[in-house]
This record gives sequence, structure tokens and C-alpha cells, in this order.
Amino acid sequence: NRIVLHALNDEQRDVISAYRQELESLPAAVDLSRLSSNEQLAYWLNLHNLVVIDELAREYPISNLNRWRIDGVPYADAKIINVNGQRLSLNDIRFNIVGANWDDSRVMYGFFSGAVGGPTLQGEAFTGARVWSELNANAREFVNSLRGVEDARFGFRISPMFEEWRDIYFADWPQDLRLHLNAFAETQAGQTIGAGSEPNFLRYDWSVADLTNGVGQCGGAGTFN
Repeated sequence: NRIVLHALNDEQRDVISAYRQELESLPAAVDLSRLSSNEQLAYWLNLHNLVVIDELAREYPISNLNRWRIDGVPYADAKIINVNGQRLSLNDIRFNIVGANWDDSRVMYGFFSGAVGGPTLQGEAFTGARVWSELNANAREFVNSLRGVEDARFGFRISPMFEEWRDIYFADWPQDLRLHLNAFAETQAGQTIGAGSEPNFLRYDWSVADLTNGVGQCGGAGTFN
């Protein structure tokens, strides 16, 4: 779940930005409504994640994304995406497009936040043919990781990410959440979810998901202390 941001050179950053521009301009050339639902979902997930990577690559070095502002606005709310002349934010894509049009809670695992505490970034782009298998893999990894679900003295603790999606996918809280988590939980996580009543929340790790903790150059093992 880490990107080698410190190792990107100008040419590589330019390639990322050019790819982003291609994705932003795609709806002007191709009517998205003519694509299958899976292809449309893959498009929005890829665009979201590429924008995050592109913005991080241009802003780097940066360490804590919770304090990251673009023109004074939290980065996920800034209208930094231009799709067919419409200005969008990352949260617009997540909640107002994908969350509003796909009635399946697995989609939340497709969004790379750029932070350590979020879902994993796949090593390849989503495609219509693979999107649900990749989301299933991300869901299993996240739910069974300590940043997703963790045992607590009374009950269990969960990532604040689930709270973000509560109104969309977990209206009957926490019963809907338990059903969702148990669909992906392996033995240890399943036992944790079955204990207690309403979950508490973990502390979301907003550290940038790179290899050097937001330091522009890799300084060896000491960098990680």
C-alpha cells in the first residue's frame, strides 16, 4: 500500500499527469452511458486514484494528509478534477457518483486515499472484467488488517472509513455493518466482530502512503524511526 513517491523524476511525474488528463477528457470522446456498469465503475475508480497519485506526486514531500489543503480546501473536497467541463472533487466521485449509483458497499475498497489508513492501491488499473474480483480482494485484505478491524476490551474497533459510508450502505447501524464485515472476515477478525455491541473507531493513519514517511530522499533504516 505504498508508492515510491521519493523516487519519481520529472519525466515520470509528467507521464502520470498526462494519463490523468486523458482520463479526465475521456467522457468528451466516449459516452460513458454506453459503457457497461462495470466499465463505468472501473473508470471512476481509476480516475479517482490517479488524481490522488498525481496530486501527491506534485505536492511531495508531504507527510500528513489530514492537514493537506489545496487552495485552502481539504484535498478531498477541492474541485480539482475537470470531467467534460464539470468541476469535481474526490469526494464527489466517491459519494455523489459511485456511492449514489452503485448499491454495493464493496466499492468503498476501490478508493485509494493516499494515506496509510485507507484501502490498498492495486498494482494495476481496474477493468470492467476484473473490478469486482479486485474489490473483493481489497475488502478481504482491509477487513482482516489492523487498520480495518481490531479487537478491543469491550467489543471491537473499526476504521473511520466505515463511518463515512454509513448513510449510504449501513443505514441499520451496526447490524448492516456486521453483516458486511462478516462477509469478508477470516477467523480472527470474525471472532472480533462477533464480540460486544456497537463498535468504536480506530485512529485513522493519515501518514502519506509512501516509503519514506514524507521525506524527499530515502535515508536508510533511520528514516523509518
